[in-house]
Amino acid sequence: MITAWRLDKAKRAKEAFTGEGARRVSGRWHHQGIPMIYASESLALSVVEKFVHLGFDASHIKFVYFKIEIPDSVLVEKLKSADLPDDWTAEPPQDSTKDIGSAWANKSDTAVFRVPSVLVPKSWNYLLNPGHRDFKKIRISDPMPFVFDARMWKEK
Repeated sequence: MITAWRLDKAKRAKEAFTGEGARRVSGRWHHQGIPMIYASESLALSVVEKFVHLGFDASHIKFVYFKIEIPDSVLVEKLKSADLPDDWTAEPPQDSTKDIGSAWANKSDTAVFRVPSVLVPKSWNYLLNPGHRDFKKIRISDPMPFVFDARMWKEK
């Protein structure tokens, strides 16, 4: 079994596993209009992945995290390093990576796609396809409260 983690704003907890947020806004691994859920291999990576997108002091915002259990019966596609485009770490994300994740979601061969983290080398994120038949086999915990330490926005 694979354990993954997702961090989200508490006000979005009810829709955290619908793929609706990704459908509305594109991300590194998908084009706008593609429902997808981003998760990470550790809670720490999930925190870093969320933090980098905040851009402001969010110590006052309520967050929640989820533990995600992906049973061995759910196939996980893994992106091979050789298949990464040269610009895969570019910011803003380029169409090359968006094409890869969108093609995976549209093909719908697996419910889970493992991709590398741009932020932490040798670490992995998981893309979840809420429309895949095996998605219902994935176990998701109730939301648990998470608070960013205010020191993360400490000015020198």
